[in-house]
Amino acid sequence: MIAIKLFRDTCSAKKRSNETLFNIAASGVINSGKSTLLNALLNKSVLGASNVPETINLTILKYSKDSFARVNFYSKDELLALGISSEKFTKQKRRYRHR
Repeated sequence: MIAIKLFRDTCSAKKRSNETLFNIAASGVINSGKSTLLNALLNKSVLGASNVPETINLTILKYSKDSFARVNFYSKDELLALGISSEKFTKQKRRYRHR
């Protein structure tokens, strides 16, 4: 009787763990290996990892059966709400593009 209950509890725990959603956040200084770490955890090269900053902005990864990328851009109003002028953002973008 105890073995059956233990088996059911184990199966139930396994099912819950497979259905549980969780988030992982990585933050740190530029070129500190955050993308490399996440690629290693995923066992797949998803994020660019090089000497040139590639994932300098917020990057969100979600599971999908199909591989695809969706890129969202901020409007000028959204940038202003974040305290970033569109001119400042454009200058920063050009600086990273020319490295």
